Amino acid sequence: MRSTLDARIFSSNDNYRTIRSFTKTDKMTLLTNNSIAIWLDGAIIDTIELYVVVNEKIEKDDWYIVNGFLKRCTDSVVYSGDSKYVKDTLGNTDHIQYCAKIVATTDSALNNEGVPFISRSYLLFYINQFNNGISIVDAKIELAFRSNAALGHKEYVYLEHVEEDRFIVTKIDAHIDQTSYTVGDEEEFQEYELESFIKVNTDRSITIKRGDVLTLIRSLQTRQDLFNVLLEMEKEGLLSLWHPIIDKWVTNE
Repeated sequence: MRSTLDARIFSSNDNYRTIRSFTKTDKMTLLTNNSIAIWLDGAIIDTIELYVVVNEKIEKDDWYIVNGFLKRCTDSVVYSGDSKYVKDTLGNTDHIQYCAKIVATTDSALNNEGVPFISRSYLLFYINQFNNGISIVDAKIELAFRSNAALGHKEYVYLEHVEEDRFIVTKIDAHIDQTSYTVGDEEEFQEYELESFIKVNTDRSITIKRGDVLTLIRSLQTRQDLFNVLLEMEKEGLLSLWHPIIDKWVTNE
């Protein structure tokens, strides 16, 4: 059962591509508005925004990136022969193959238009990785699930994935009283009974998995290197993210 969605992280520099275009001597810091400052030789040389993009269907009012431009969709399927296009707010069309849907960003203009945030805790993690020589390009976004099984038309039970085909009921959206589900109970569902969608938290942020921390751990040569990194993580309030990995690394498992 797929519980995450593959994504990429683009930056507003270099025509909305990946972060690799920066040099190894650059360093990042997080600004109060969640934009990212790029430092070189003690001075800010640039500020950037991050965009989490996926290769998923682009629908009306979605924002997307195509050929170095940010655009908003007004029509999700415009056919021309066998090709599919997206129409933007100016009436121009873009081939769907070259469009990347934006599902989260630090760009406040898009946040104000309803695009979810990238959580500040993940941004701190992202910056820490960059400043330790690792540029995160690929990401995995946590999915949420719902099902209409045993319910009426347009009624859903919302679910949190536990493992394999097991889920916890988190919310029930039914027009009349029903006895099929109880919030907090664990239930089993087959894949064909489920709909998945990107999970948006109550603070309008999405959850991005932090598996990239393994790469950083493996890049450290000594326990002193690890200790130095942990001090920085503690300052940023991210130390708890490392506990399971630290235990395995220290015991050589």
